[in-house]
Amino acid sequence: MFFTDLPLFWGLLLGHLLGDFHLQGEKLATDKREHLSALLEHCAIYGCCMLSLAWTLCGVPALWAASSAALGHAVIDGLKFCLRRPLGTCAPAQIFLIDQFLHLAILTAVCLWYSAPLLPWIPAALHAIDCIFSPGTLLRLGCLALSLSKPANVLLKICNPKPPDGPDCRQTVGLDRKAGATIGTLERLLTAALFLLGQYGAISVVFAAKTLTRYHRIADDPSFGEYYLIGTLGSLLLAVLVSVALFPPF
Repeated sequence: MFFTDLPLFWGLLLGHLLGDFHLQGEKLATDKREHLSALLEHCAIYGCCMLSLAWTLCGVPALWAASSAALGHAVIDGLKFCLRRPLGTCAPAQIFLIDQFLHLAILTAVCLWYSAPLLPWIPAALHAIDCIFSPGTLLRLGCLALSLSKPANVLLKICNPKPPDGPDCRQTVGLDRKAGATIGTLERLLTAALFLLGQYGAISVVFAAKTLTRYHRIADDPSFGEYYLIGTLGSLLLAVLVSVALFPPF
């Protein structure tokens, strides 16, 4: 039962997903690599997310935990900023995975340090709905939904960067990227919901419905079919892995 019913951890994870992905636009994500002002703006947004969620869920004492997590995040992003030139030779996927691992390690360390004194401060409102879902379950559901949207899209884009050149590819890639991100998010959310409900066979229906919309392009361009299959299988794998990680079956 590692943090399964600890609102502090899931509240901080929600704040991380919001501050590091959903409230960070592509322009800010690009600018913070080269401009200190953009990096400070990102750290301020991140800190506000962490502080507001921690205070709402666990009261005033949680502000120390949220401040520590936000400070740790700023240190990691500051090191990335200072080492941006050496890191420029590394693969984007490696940087992304190491970066997120370090951020999650800091959240874990903060919760291990602060969790015991904060448990009595869980608001009564969360206990009132405990008969339906425990506070940890509700927060994990939020983390599941947020992590399977923009963070998953970013990771899949890094690992499967662009479709190969083909007929009309340059004209449609912009539209495909936007539509594909939305479709991928919905696909992962549906897959996770079906997986958690034990409806494993229904997941194939989601996969088939998505494939039908791209059938003609896959048939006309086999190289695009390979690109599409890698992205779709990676998307389904992420949905299952995140579901198992947040809601372990044992």
